[in-house]
Amino acid sequence: SQYSQQSGGMAMSRGDWDNAGNVVLAEPSYVNMAMDAYVDLGTGDVTVDVEVYYTGNAGTETRLFVVLMQNDVPGPQTGASRNPSQIKNGQYMHQHMFRDVLTSRHGDVIDTTNGKLVKMTYTYKLPQDIKGVNIVPGNMEVAGFIAEGTTNIITGADAHMSYGFVSTDEYMTNRLSFYPNPAKNVLRMDVPNKDVKNASVSIYDLS
Repeated sequence: SQYSQQSGGMAMSRGDWDNAGNVVLAEPSYVNMAMDAYVDLGTGDVTVDVEVYYTGNAGTETRLFVVLMQNDVPGPQTGASRNPSQIKNGQYMHQHMFRDVLTSRHGDVIDTTNGKLVKMTYTYKLPQDIKGVNIVPGNMEVAGFIAEGTTNIITGADAHMSYGFVSTDEYMTNRLSFYPNPAKNVLRMDVPNKDVKNASVSIYDLS
């Protein structure tokens, strides 16, 4: 709130983003989280695995929020000329734009009665478009955060995104391994079934 443009407000001038970010990142957190997201390019299903680990006592109810974001969303932007690399075909392309929520609107209460480590899985079907903007899987991101109630955010994380053309069940039981990630010139793949003698592999641009 010390950087808000108006007293008690939430909007912040872009000139204060760096300072505010440094303040927030220096604050202690009693909970850690990590996320993986898998996009089945054949079905459009997104599967998100979340792990939350408490290193201390929350002292209040905490909730998990998992959100879907999209890059390259065209729209108006005041001061767009200051960021010319984001202007394409005369339109400003917004990045990391919130598009939908995978948890309940007010977050899902985290139950720690069975220990400090909590694991949750969410699924989401990508639509053809959201409010007229076509969905390109490679432009989608998943992020999450933990808040005390629905106000004070304690910590957050970006999901590691992976993509494939196999069903979710098949992927979870016969996970392929690709490395190095990111790759340049050479990409290696481990196949779980060692009896496979011949296989066909296709690489697609995410668009």
